[in-house]
Amino acid sequence: MLFRSISVQGQTYTVNQEAAPNPNGPVISAGGVTNAASYASASPPTGGIAQGSYISIFGTKLGPNPAVQATAGVVLSTTLGGVSIKITNGTTSVDVIPTFVAAPQINAIVPSNAPLGNGVLTVTYNGVTSNVTPVRILQNALGIFTLGAASAGIIQTFAPNTPEGQRPLNSSTNTAAPGDYGIV
Repeated sequence: MLFRSISVQGQTYTVNQEAAPNPNGPVISAGGVTNAASYASASPPTGGIAQGSYISIFGTKLGPNPAVQATAGVVLSTTLGGVSIKITNGTTSVDVIPTFVAAPQINAIVPSNAPLGNGVLTVTYNGVTSNVTPVRILQNALGIFTLGAASAGIIQTFAPNTPEGQRPLNSSTNTAAPGDYGIV
């Protein structure tokens, strides 16, 4: 962010101007930060993502090609495949934890200490930082992964004693019964 102060007829004004993004750098699409499960927007004023939630970031040149995924059982880091992500609200910034990075998409975990309220998110790939995109951080914002990786879909429910492998998916003709358990 570029800040300049100018004086006009004895009045001082501060101009805040975002520098143009590097044409060879990462670009976050408009509305490109979402809840990873529901694809609900993170953009203010009506959208938001929760502290501790799993998010997806969409755009171009966001990360490597081919994609890099965090290794199971390894302690996660704030950098993966040359990609780091930052959320800033006022003077407070937190590092977001990437779990999957690719040129068109990043999946990551928002830290539980992310500052609440309206802020901005940036992606840095190989030292080049993206455009800033607005995000709103909330204490909670539900997102449930469903079959088919869509924002709405089928969950699995089953009777308490149903063996693994014999648990049918729910549908409009195979609905959950009272007392069934649900996998969400």
